[in-house]
Amino acid sequence: MRALLDLSYSTHWRKRVDAAEKLGEMVDEPVARARLTELLHDAGDVAVQTAAAGALTKRGGVAGLLAVLEEIGRRSDDADVDYIAYQLYGMEGTGEYPVLDIASEIASETMTAHARIGLASIERLLGRD
Repeated sequence: MRALLDLSYSTHWRKRVDAAEKLGEMVDEPVARARLTELLHDAGDVAVQTAAAGALTKRGGVAGLLAVLEEIGRRSDDADVDYIAYQLYGMEGTGEYPVLDIASEIASETMTAHARIGLASIERLLGRD
């Protein structure tokens, strides 16, 4: 795990993408989940952000999706976050991952204002607003 975490801090974006994908396999480990959440706002490359979002969404269950929705909502004025939103849109639209079904499992008291904004963004993309 230590080597993988170190790789996630590489100066090379591709190595950080690889690390994010592999950390997704360990998302049940608190350290892996925390690092993936940090990678959602990687300053170096949007590919790293989308890799982290994909790993958290597909493998992180309700908590992983909640982290991604919060990031989308928090950065709603940031054009780069649109890549993450479109990734979730694609997962839902193609049936790859039931984003809206999983989101419906999030307790309302757990949904932050940012998460609600993020979910509304996905619903708008899907034409369900």
